[in-house]
Amino acid sequence: MKTSILLSLIVVASLSSCRKKYNCVCTTSGTVVSTTEIRATKSNATADCNAMSSNGNNGKTCSIQ
Repeated sequence: MKTSILLSLIVVASLSSCRKKYNCVCTTSGTVVSTTEIRATKSNATADCNAMSSNGNNGKTCSIQ
């Protein structure tokens, strides 16, 4: 019985992930120009979104919403 409970907990823990869906919204002069869905941890999603705004796009800023 203890083994099956332990196995169940391991299965549940492995199915739940820290990866979630985040929306990266990019704007220029206050106008939304694109929205990209990123599935990652929050720190990775933030880094990816920040990279979108620093790809040489003048005036384009992106942030996680």
